Amino acid sequence: MTSETSTFMLDQARLVVCVGTGGVGKTTTSAALALRAALSGRRVLVLTIDPAKRLANAMGLDNLGNEPQRVNLAAIAPQSRGTLDAMMLDATASFDALIRRTAGEQAGSILNNRVYRVMADHFAGVQEYMALERLFDMHESRRWDLIVLDTPPAQNALDFFTSPQRVSAMFDERIMRWFLPAEADAGLFSRIFNPGVVVLKLLSTIGGDAFIRELSEFFQAVRIVRATFKERGDKVAEILQAASTHLVVIASPDPRRVTEAIEFQDNLARMGKKLSYFVLNRSFHRFRPTDIDALAAIESPMKQRVSDFYANLVALGDRDRAGIARLSGRIEHDRIRLVPVFGQDIHTIDELQHLANFFVKN
Repeated sequence: MTSETSTFMLDQARLVVCVGTGGVGKTTTSAALALRAALSGRRVLVLTIDPAKRLANAMGLDNLGNEPQRVNLAAIAPQSRGTLDAMMLDATASFDALIRRTAGEQAGSILNNRVYRVMADHFAGVQEYMALERLFDMHESRRWDLIVLDTPPAQNALDFFTSPQRVSAMFDERIMRWFLPAEADAGLFSRIFNPGVVVLKLLSTIGGDAFIRELSEFFQAVRIVRATFKERGDKVAEILQAASTHLVVIASPDPRRVTEAIEFQDNLARMGKKLSYFVLNRSFHRFRPTDIDALAAIESPMKQRVSDFYANLVALGDRDRAGIARLSGRIEHDRIRLVPVFGQDIHTIDELQHLANFFVKN
């Protein structure tokens, strides 16, 4: 097996996108991948989504914010030429910053608009969209050799890849005109039969004139940034399709979760995207029936309780080996990494490095 394969091609990639449902260790895995690449000498940024505080502490940081912070690698690699920066996505702050950069004199009116505030804070897909927006900014800065992106958890992980189209669709001119009054220089027919007039009158009876006024002002203002949204979305799509971008799915070896991972790969293939690697996290595959056999010679009043405990671990091992076998039947072996279940959460950078070592070889 080549070194490139055994390290997830971390020495060649410019972007690694980690995807998966919540609760499978995706954020911690993203940090471990980034650390592995930094220790090999690369300048790396890990962009995480709402990590646990203990993960920030594990990297020697009090907390993570919307701007990159340097992780001190001296304790584990004093001679390392690589660097590791970490940041956490703040979707609302990132959206506001994008508006300030692109809307010019209209920025203030957009940011103070109540419709915008509700959309920025609660609109479905904003977190996924802003993750891609921040990715675009960081990628174009050329400050890092590699960016590792921890995607937002979602019931449907494909939402991440379709968020630019969904946000752009919201600002589509054909939709926006339903919320805008006719322009003053429009012809008589257009002003009389403009659908926006009908829609606004209907909504005014529901939400009141003040709400309708802000809704119209919002759509008028975002006309300015609509083209920028589309342009940046197109460029992000190009980045995700680049040969230097690798998609990594994080899953549990539970056969049900493996089935979900395979379905996810198939859906991505239909979208023209290819998953590079699979990480089966928190696996019990190392626990086997022989572990129980070894307990036979032990004489202890706790023997039965210990045996029952190990029997449960062995059952989980059987389950996970079945899931691993199922994935191995569909995916090349060198595209799969197994990470065993740890006895505790990761609290230090040494423990994070221990996890990172599993991405070098099984």
